[in-house]
Amino acid sequence: MIAALGDDERTVRKWAAESGRHCRDVQEELIEQPRVHEQIQADELRVKLQGRVVWVALAIWAVTRGWLGAEVEPSRTRSLFDRWAVRVRRGCAPGALLLVTEGLKTYIKSCSRAFRDPMVNGNVGRNRLNLWKGLAVAQCVKGEVKKGGRDLCQGVSFCRRGHGTVAQVGTLLSNTRTHVEGVLNTASIERFNATIRSRIAGFARRTRALFREPERLTEVVDLMGTRYNFCPFHQRFRCQTVQRTPAMASGITDHIWTVRAGLTYKVPPPRWTPPRKRGRRSKALHALIDRWCNS
Repeated sequence: MIAALGDDERTVRKWAAESGRHCRDVQEELIEQPRVHEQIQADELRVKLQGRVVWVALAIWAVTRGWLGAEVEPSRTRSLFDRWAVRVRRGCAPGALLLVTEGLKTYIKSCSRAFRDPMVNGNVGRNRLNLWKGLAVAQCVKGEVKKGGRDLCQGVSFCRRGHGTVAQVGTLLSNTRTHVEGVLNTASIERFNATIRSRIAGFARRTRALFREPERLTEVVDLMGTRYNFCPFHQRFRCQTVQRTPAMASGITDHIWTVRAGLTYKVPPPRWTPPRKRGRRSKALHALIDRWCNS
């Protein structure tokens, strides 16, 4: 590209970085809004950089194939999954939700901390945090088949229940139209992992196109994920002559976006907040904040 167009490599790198940061803002503005997700699948990828390894935690909406975001950390520790759970939590509305992951138990602990709401009781002090009633976390653990898991996994793996009852998990599976209906699986997120490895050279298992910094990897993932949501149509949602993208299937937009439309989308500025001072804010200051935000 540099030799063909005559642009400096630093200019191309700057364009890619700015595009990735803009796509992350578009993702947070349009995708990461409270919606009812029947089933979310999650997984993590091990990516080699020059001289080190990083882990990328991903999540996808199994019904619409919409990409919900990714977090990058140098190691597969609790902080990675805590950040992942908080990001997924921002895009979910309280209600019936099934989180399907693989056998790493850290997912269950991170979801237990993120998917909680304060219980307002009128007492003085900190409110108690209660876990969502409709939340169910189930894991597909690959390996030997254990008793009680055949009905949901069909002998491929056994189920580990993190939250919710077996009946609740079965009801959510039967009511969700996914790639493999009625069976606990991670087929959607595994297919998305294959898409990432095929479209981003640095994610391939054996490649010479390695990233140098985790920041560059994050920017490329945000750029690719936002384009995946809005630009190319998905073969699963093709109905007669209508072609739909994951964003169209989610009800976010009614047409297929071009890459130019995604890169030129105007993201509104964040909510204005004045600098913190001691004491409570007055009613006049609250009115000023609302006037600035609504203008």
